[in-house]
Amino acid sequence: MYRLMLLRHAKAVGPSADDFARPLAAQGRDEARAMSAYLTTHLLIADLALVSDAVRTRETAELALHGKEPVATRFDHALYTATADALLERIRQTPQTVRTLVVVGHNPTVHELALLLTGFGDRYAAQLLAQGYPPCGLTVFDFDVDSWSDIAPHGGRLERFVVLEAP
Repeated sequence: MYRLMLLRHAKAVGPSADDFARPLAAQGRDEARAMSAYLTTHLLIADLALVSDAVRTRETAELALHGKEPVATRFDHALYTATADALLERIRQTPQTVRTLVVVGHNPTVHELALLLTGFGDRYAAQLLAQGYPPCGLTVFDFDVDSWSDIAPHGGRLERFVVLEAP
């Protein structure tokens, strides 16, 4: 059994000429801290984080994933502009020793991949997911496969889709 968590970066400051360098807004920092508390409370601890190297995704990962236990993190520039299919291919390359993977990325890619992977599971979560993927949204999928390379479209069990309000 493998678990994949997809986390969209938290709310960033408004558009700028250098999209790659946009940091989190104050609200986004609050959202990421709230997600950290949620992940810790629900024991959703990743073995590895794949993170786009854009400023806002790096900041989201730092605030949301490094609570009580640090998560091994790999920054990947290709995730900044990846399509859903390209991101899925990257996930399929994950070593088998990693049982729980979190990917911190951008929309529309994260939303498109979440929709692509959903096969069955929580119907309420699927209905919410179909409506959009807000900043700092999280999907959790379980896959009953022998390796990450076996993950296929519509093969995931959607365990939850979480959208938290910043405190």
